[in-house]
Amino acid sequence: YVHRDNPLTKLTLTQLDAIYSADRLRGGANAITKWGQLGLTGEWADKPITIYGIPKIFGTAEFFRIRALDDGNWASHVKLPPGSPTKLAVTAGEEFYEAMSKALDADRYAMGVLIGHYATPNVKPLALAEKEGAPHFAYTKEDVIARNYPLSRVVYIFVNKDPSKPVSYTH
Repeated sequence: YVHRDNPLTKLTLTQLDAIYSADRLRGGANAITKWGQLGLTGEWADKPITIYGIPKIFGTAEFFRIRALDDGNWASHVKLPPGSPTKLAVTAGEEFYEAMSKALDADRYAMGVLIGHYATPNVKPLALAEKEGAPHFAYTKEDVIARNYPLSRVVYIFVNKDPSKPVSYTH
């Protein structure tokens, strides 16, 4: 995700790896640290990218590291948004994604990983492609369900319940 004013609309996983990774295992020649390296011009060209990552306490961080960074290591300049939880708790995910959305809201030059339903009107998702020349897929319900969006995944849930009773849940 980026601020809604950001003219960027899409990335490849190779570019995402060059932004977030220390290793660039997807083949990026150089680390991407400025918006101009992604093709932006004018006022954006020389602006550094504020890069927000995910706390390592979340499974999402490990999924992103394996999938987007090709099992590489996080770059040292990736930081957590202000107000991020540092310990795993029932509300930690919600607190983190709200902090991420606020950080992206406040910084036009920031990029971060966000789950869509925490996005505010001031942020937008970027379409992603596996590599240069491959089709880009938007972060839409349809492309996530079809697993076209490169950061889509299946999440399994196990419930310990009496088999003769229905599942009870609240949200």
